[in-house]
Amino acid sequence: MIETNEGAREMKSSSFERSRSSAFSEAGGKNSKLMVRASRCLMSSKCIFEHPTQWNQSNHAREAERLHRLIHCDCVPEPANIPRPTIKRLSLYLRALEKHESEGKPTVSSRQLGSLVGISDAQVRKDLSCFGQFGQPGIGYQVEGLTRQIRRILRVDREWNAIVVGAGNIGRAIMSYPRFGEKGFRIIAAFDASPGQVGMKAGGCTVHPMEALHEYIVEHEVHIAILSVPEHAAQEVATQLVDAGIRGILNFTPVRLDLTEGVEVTSVDVSRSLEQLTYQIAASEA
Repeated sequence: MIETNEGAREMKSSSFERSRSSAFSEAGGKNSKLMVRASRCLMSSKCIFEHPTQWNQSNHAREAERLHRLIHCDCVPEPANIPRPTIKRLSLYLRALEKHESEGKPTVSSRQLGSLVGISDAQVRKDLSCFGQFGQPGIGYQVEGLTRQIRRILRVDREWNAIVVGAGNIGRAIMSYPRFGEKGFRIIAAFDASPGQVGMKAGGCTVHPMEALHEYIVEHEVHIAILSVPEHAAQEVATQLVDAGIRGILNFTPVRLDLTEGVEVTSVDVSRSLEQLTYQIAASEA
């Protein structure tokens, strides 16, 4: 047996090769790939029951959890293989589903979901099909289950520690926003280079000096930073964040950050959005 990247054990046997060939020959595209991954997990379970002496209790627990995830549509492509526009639309679907759930509605159709976010029902079905089979013809999607699955796909089914760097007007507004916690994001601290800002509090967060940045990130396992520093300091501070272990930056500066590969940056440029808005207004009046 060999250990695969997903952690499932494969048996290099003719039966497995036949199951893999069958999966690719009987269905094409993404579905066939899901079938292959399912067959690997099933061969793993076969190994457990036919060779019990090779497995201790922790092995059984890990495999049971792995098979549980498979049964509940957990065999999904890695995030890097999914188009970014699809991921962005998942966030829209999640907001609509949460509203639907708060209204006590147990199911939703692709047409209803698309109407709520301004997207065609065909696009909804196409997006969700990237991650497995969720709905049922004639019934639609179970709101609670689909909400849970999308939260898992977006990795917001757990808490993420985040910090704010730059405690000016934008930074303090972010620190005070109450709904981040509801979405799984904990703003646990803020940092600023100005001595006048250090020690201030907003939203339960304390502003620390920049000198404490690196040590704080390491000690508190922070992976996300919200950058709202002055434009001239953006690149230098972003480099410090990456050196300390930050893997994702929400960039509120207009600077295009030049960082090492593997660091995710999402930029929010309010001025650029307003420029696009004014163009659309003028175009509609022409």
